[in-house]
Amino acid sequence: MFRTLFGDVAVQDLKRGDKVVVHVDGAEKFRHVISAGRAQCNVRPDLPLDQAGYPVRIVKDAISDGVTFRDMLITSEHCLFFRW
Repeated sequence: MFRTLFGDVAVQDLKRGDKVVVHVDGAEKFRHVISAGRAQCNVRPDLPLDQAGYPVRIVKDAISDGVTFRDMLITSEHCLFFRW
């Protein structure tokens, strides 16, 4: 779920141009979604665990307070970008 001007929206319902809450220098700001896509993940339980394609759970507050604000499942192909 992503926080928007109109409340929480599921990631699959976000569209290009929607405004979502981001955290910049400790403050919440709104930014436009610049790209939105969809993909499917296939788990291959016959492969070793590190190659099978199981999703990764990022738990609430794992990155910092409120980030993520709920548990989130992502695939190993996702990238997370951080600016310190």
